[in-house]
Amino acid sequence: MKERNILPKLKVLLIDNGSDALGDYLTLLNNHKIKTISFQDIETCDFSNYQLIVLSDGHSINVSKNIDELKIIHKTSIPVIGICYGFQLLCHAYGTKLVELPKRRKGLIKIIVETKHLIFQNQNDYIVSEKHRFGVNNLPETLVCLAHSVDGCEIIQVYGKKQFGLQFHPENINPQNEGAKIFNNLIKFIF
Repeated sequence: MKERNILPKLKVLLIDNGSDALGDYLTLLNNHKIKTISFQDIETCDFSNYQLIVLSDGHSINVSKNIDELKIIHKTSIPVIGICYGFQLLCHAYGTKLVELPKRRKGLIKIIVETKHLIFQNQNDYIVSEKHRFGVNNLPETLVCLAHSVDGCEIIQVYGKKQFGLQFHPENINPQNEGAKIFNNLIKFIF
């Protein structure tokens, strides 16, 4: 039986969607072998070399126009974790409508566990770091909301796949941000 308290060392493909926090992603993923590529270079990538795909936060390109990443989400059997914009891509790929918030959300926010899951380790709420302007409220049956905030769903899981989305920023370096804890628990759960 494998030890669940130790993070496995994985080959991770980080797809950069124009993030201004790549250094923070490298810190978050520092226990793993990481290859970073631009979202514009997806067609030249051999995905079979990786055990995990992370879709970063980033630019303001409309998710419906990011055809290459949407194709990957639907076709890959490799586990995927989408962060912020990556979360929004996952939601859009499975038919969720993104809702523009009245104002951009930035800073620490409390999320509340909605669905019991091993990634939460019996904790009912977390403080996480946010920086986004879109929210998700109504999910199709293909997605389950694991935790929410006042802005809507914050963590999703795709039914039947090892695909998860985090609306918040686990890579944000802040002593109060518990997002990295959730992210690392998620990796332990997947692997």
